[in-house]
Amino acid sequence: MSNQAKNKYNRTGPGANKSVFDTIASNTGIQETVNAEKKKKKATFDMNAELHKRLRMYAADQDKPMVTIVEEALNEFLSKVHRQENTDLQR
Repeated sequence: MSNQAKNKYNRTGPGANKSVFDTIASNTGIQETVNAEKKKKKATFDMNAELHKRLRMYAADQDKPMVTIVEEALNEFLSKVHRQENTDLQR
């Protein structure tokens, strides 16, 4: 075997001991920046099939992604709830 590093994939050279995942991880700075700007979190939940169908059809009709429709609806609902809570506290 030569003086160069050699790993189980028979790669040689200075980066031979780096895994492919190390290389990918070092190239994700742009992706992390994009995600940080959007400040998005993944949410996974089950939804009534008929409601999902209505959402899908409405989103297609509005030419918007389903997630945009859900975010808009939740923002409106939560704002309304917050206003109602503040009104109840003032009584």
